[in-house]
Amino acid sequence: VDYVWTQVYIGNTDLFVRQVLKSSRSTLEGAGYVPGLSQFPEDEKTRDALSNILENTSLFGDIVLYIPDIAQPILANHNEYEVLLKWSLMFMNQTQLLDKKTVKQMSLVSQELNITDRNPDYVNPYRKSAQKVAQSEPSTPAPKPKKKKKKLPRGPRLTEEL
Repeated sequence: VDYVWTQVYIGNTDLFVRQVLKSSRSTLEGAGYVPGLSQFPEDEKTRDALSNILENTSLFGDIVLYIPDIAQPILANHNEYEVLLKWSLMFMNQTQLLDKKTVKQMSLVSQELNITDRNPDYVNPYRKSAQKVAQSEPSTPAPKPKKKKKKLPRGPRLTEEL
């Protein structure tokens, strides 16, 4: 039941994000906004379109990273959405409005979707295949058995050291 619900949720989110990205892209292109070159937009409609692209791309990026086994088959069915998502990821990087954490996250999303080349050490820990590999390989060696301490008798003792 969880898997089906998650599929429906991601499918609905996909439709919503796609519509928002399309309309926001056309608004920004109509206003002549070029990320990295244009001044920050003063027009409220253009600012809203800019924030919609940044927020919705981040949202869907989280979904792609945290639920990749469900999100990627949905994306595979929509070629036009892949083009739109590539555009929005490049747009975000060019805006220079993101903090370092978000830039890193978008880089991971680009690698997960094979938009950019993957780093040799890239692994998405949320992908089921990565979880199986992690379970089969012990991450730390088995702890060494501790040496038993010699038990000393409790209570007062008489010693000959005096």
